Amino acid sequence: MQNSDERALERKQRSLDMREQNLTRKEQALTRQEEQSKQRAKSNDDKASDLRDKEQALKERERSMEERQRDIDQRMKEVETQLAAQQAAAQAARKGGRLQALLTVPAIVIFIAVGYLVYQLQERQQSVRGELDNLLSQAQRLTSALTESARRNEQLNQSLSTSQAEASSAGAELQGLRKEKAQLQQEKSTLQSNLNASETKVRELTQAVSDAKNEAAGLHRQLQDRASENAELAGKQNELEDTLSQQQELIQQQTARIETLASELADTAASLQQATDALERSNSDIAAAHEREQNLAAQLEEVRSALAAQNTQQQESDTAQAALTTQVESLTAQVKTLEASNAALSQENATLAQENTTLSKDLAGKNKEVESLTNQVKTLQQEVTESRETPKPEAQAPLVNPDAGVS
Repeated sequence: MQNSDERALERKQRSLDMREQNLTRKEQALTRQEEQSKQRAKSNDDKASDLRDKEQALKERERSMEERQRDIDQRMKEVETQLAAQQAAAQAARKGGRLQALLTVPAIVIFIAVGYLVYQLQERQQSVRGELDNLLSQAQRLTSALTESARRNEQLNQSLSTSQAEASSAGAELQGLRKEKAQLQQEKSTLQSNLNASETKVRELTQAVSDAKNEAAGLHRQLQDRASENAELAGKQNELEDTLSQQQELIQQQTARIETLASELADTAASLQQATDALERSNSDIAAAHEREQNLAAQLEEVRSALAAQNTQQQESDTAQAALTTQVESLTAQVKTLEASNAALSQENATLAQENTTLSKDLAGKNKEVESLTNQVKTLQQEVTESRETPKPEAQAPLVNPDAGVS
């Protein structure tokens, strides 16, 4: 019975050791998964920061393009104002005669050409604005996706915190289980020592009782022999009675000794029963610890399932981040294309501004020519009027050629 109890205790001890090793490995696996989750969360934060930076850069480029658009509009307004002023000057000069009408025609042609260029610029501006609107909508979608990614990261962080709390609880429970196991081991050692001492004492008492019984049997045989001798030797009755009295006293002493040994044996049996009861209680405690360890293993399995689900969510988040990165790269390429278009538009604007300056200079020169011709016409008209007021035959002929030249 004792050997079977010891073997059962050894089996339970080995089972506790194996489960403790399994719990340690699971705790290490949880720690590694926690580190991986932290690294992935940090990577997601870095990607989110990059997306925010790219979004800010897109907004700045959009503002820059809007400012350039406003500059283009302002320049176009200035060109329209200059053209309106030139047209008004041309209309005012038209009243001066046919020469002014002939000079107005190039101004109208120039105005039409500039208007056509303005129309083309407006068309391109509308196209650029459409592309800017598309970029803005894509940036808004990226912002929404970034917000969703941040929300998922927050959920992952919460799950990670829960897993960390569960891992800490499992570690604390494992530590308590180890302490309880050490206490049980100590109690087992104490009980084993007490049991060994009790068994030794029982063996000694059993040997003493056996010796006493053998001695009593020998004395009883001697008594029987003496009784037969008394029957045979009636003459030696007095001596035998003395001897018998001595033998009876010795028997009484041996009987008292046997009773004492029996009492000690009963006490030892009671101690042995107490040790057995304590050993059974220890076995019950070990069984309860085994049950708690099974519950802890089930909780750790649930934690591992939660971490597996968390890893699946993390992979989905990585896929979404990769798609967002692809969209950002596409938007970057579109922005570069728009920058190239904007550079071409800026170059065309510079060319138009240069042409406008040239046309303005030409128109100013023609206006000066018109004014000079107008002054000449006025002078000629005044001379004609004066010549008509004071007619002279020799002065009328030269006046015809200037009029013809003017016409």
